[in-house]
Amino acid sequence: MTETPVIRLSGLSKRFKNHWLFKDLKMDIAPGARIAILGKNGSGKSTLLKILCGAMGPTGGEVGWQLNSTNLDLADWHRYFSYTAPYFELVESFTLEECLEFHFKLKQKRKEVDLNNWLEETGLKKHLTKNVGLFSSGMKQRLKLIITLASESGIYLLDEPTSNLDDQGINWFTEKIREIPTNCTVVIASNYEKEYVICDQFIDLNTHTSTL
Repeated sequence: MTETPVIRLSGLSKRFKNHWLFKDLKMDIAPGARIAILGKNGSGKSTLLKILCGAMGPTGGEVGWQLNSTNLDLADWHRYFSYTAPYFELVESFTLEECLEFHFKLKQKRKEVDLNNWLEETGLKKHLTKNVGLFSSGMKQRLKLIITLASESGIYLLDEPTSNLDDQGINWFTEKIREIPTNCTVVIASNYEKEYVICDQFIDLNTHTSTL
């Protein structure tokens, strides 16, 4: 099982031009935390997720990942997390089968996940030989969630995870997110309550905005 690092936010701030999205965020995200990043559109939810995993740098402060009290190098963070967002691109020239095969060569599948069942439940199993580029936006989002939630990771970072999903897809997501092992960390950026129903800690970016 993948170990779960602590994510340490120390005075974290981010500014675009003359506008601060958030300032001086301080907290430790402990293994097993269930955290929702809340805020109106444009408040910096996606930006904060990107900073948490090292995909974007902060304007001020820093993010550190620690495992067993040892600081992890940024280059190694990717080994411990899975991430999905509506703006992430899939390899559209791959068939669904090829996409899954490619991904799970890079990232180990959680042993308890029955991938065939997940494909059946999401209605994707009958499309195994279809090119992902021909999928609807809802089918692509279900595939992204399967890839992310089925991966063996210590930390799951989810940006608007039910975007483009119908009610059945949303219900499937809420069921599967509850099955994430309790020692794993889940961080969900959202302004839609059904997406973060499992969360009991919150970062409300509406309270961290100001203008120079």
